[in-house]
Amino acid sequence: MQPAVVKTAISFGDALKALTTSVSAPEHEFWPLESSFQEIDEGIPSRIGGHHQIADALLLDLAKRHSGRLANFDRRIATLLPATSVSQSVIELIPA
Repeated sequence: MQPAVVKTAISFGDALKALTTSVSAPEHEFWPLESSFQEIDEGIPSRIGGHHQIADALLLDLAKRHSGRLANFDRRIATLLPATSVSQSVIELIPA
C-alpha cells in the first residue's frame, strides 16, 4: 500500500485481495514465526536503521531459516545484510 514503493495508491481492500490470491497459490507455504527478535541472525540487528525495518528484519531472518526467498518491492531491505553476504540471494526484489 506504500505509494512511494509501488508508485500508485492501493486501497487496503485491494492489497488484501492480492494477499489472499498469493497465499492461496499451491506453491505458497506458511512459515510461523518460531524465533524471537533476540534470536535472529546476529548480523541483521546492527543494520536496522529504524522501527520501520523491524518487520523486514524478522521476515528476512525467517526466509533465511527456511532456505526461502523474501519477495519485496522495497530495495532498502537489502541494506539489512552486507552487500557481500551470500544471504543477499534470499532477497527477491520485485520491480515496481
